[in-house]
Amino acid sequence: MGTEYFRLHPWIGVLSNLPVTAGVAAMLLLAWDPFRIQLERRPVLWTGALFVATRLLFLALVVGLFGHVSLDLTTYFEAQGRAVLSGQMPYRDFACSYAPLFPFVMAPATLLPWPIPAIFLLFVAFDLITLVTVGRMAGTAADGARAGWLYAAAPITWYFLVRYGQDEALSAAILTLAALALRQGRALRSGLLLGLGFCVTKFTFGLALPPFWLVSRARSRLSLGVFLPVVGIFGLALLAGLPVWQPLLGESAELGFGPSLWRLPVLFTPLVLGRWAALILAAGLGAAWWWFAKRAWEKGLDAGLVLTAAVFLLLSPKVLPMYLTPFWPFAALWAAKRDDRTDLWLLAALNLFLGIWWYVDAGGVQGMFGPVVSALAVGVTGAIPILLLFLIRRLLTREPTRAS
Repeated sequence: MGTEYFRLHPWIGVLSNLPVTAGVAAMLLLAWDPFRIQLERRPVLWTGALFVATRLLFLALVVGLFGHVSLDLTTYFEAQGRAVLSGQMPYRDFACSYAPLFPFVMAPATLLPWPIPAIFLLFVAFDLITLVTVGRMAGTAADGARAGWLYAAAPITWYFLVRYGQDEALSAAILTLAALALRQGRALRSGLLLGLGFCVTKFTFGLALPPFWLVSRARSRLSLGVFLPVVGIFGLALLAGLPVWQPLLGESAELGFGPSLWRLPVLFTPLVLGRWAALILAAGLGAAWWWFAKRAWEKGLDAGLVLTAAVFLLLSPKVLPMYLTPFWPFAALWAAKRDDRTDLWLLAALNLFLGIWWYVDAGGVQGMFGPVVSALAVGVTGAIPILLLFLIRRLLTREPTRAS
């Protein structure tokens, strides 16, 4: 977020937090037994109404009434879609921080009279696919109702999608479809979806691959499925002379510091991380996957993916709130299955602090808006690693024996 924008319109920053708090309040309705009963009786009605309110009505408010459109949509998504339609290629003719197929996914929307709303609705459609798939993956109807509500209500899924036009809904849809295929015993189909996801989204999509491989009972078919699209698409790109490594080099040269373990030490001390940040992140993810490998079939894919996301957000030198979005369906399924209210409050708090951080970090940590905002920013930024550590601890503990 730009600090000058909030310097000129500070009230917008305050009001921007209201949808986040409303979404968190909706999540916490699961702690109210009368609502739980109604939700489990009519999950499609309640969750469908919430989906329409948070995606479509909020979209109409943000884009239609206020006329706000994220720069990502115009500068990158629409522009890259038009570029490939004119014969240009990613990496060679224009910079692209996504996998090779992403601009081609954006291209059809640019042929329509209103390309920006079309791209928005494309992401909302992927979001709906995720929501429906979450319900199908739940073990019982009650679990499905709770998981669907947690997915639909969480600001991490819809707020950054609508407010900033972020594309993580695409990754979430592919991951949930791959997880459903794996649960149905279709390892090859699951691998093909994962391979396609790696070719069409951000390269951080690859973080999801180890948990899938560790829980699979047909690893050879899963690996073959991943191998075919990745080798085919990237092989064609290399034959065309496209420097497919460009996004990785670009990201490594522009590492920022999000609401992770590194944010405050970097700001307030002369600490210089350099390559140590990457090494610590790799070690942390390796340790998490090693632990998960020992108990993968016992804990399940949901826990493995949420653990991966939590460790990444905790240790990565570059973090944005929407990085959690593709993993959120599995957090909802994990919490719905356990049905433990401590998990509910933890996930709600994480959504709240990630949403608020998006604004207080826009100059607040650096003291640009006075000592009160600075103290709030430091408190919120420091709370996020604590919440992530608490989540990791919950993921490492044994499943609860009853709802609390």
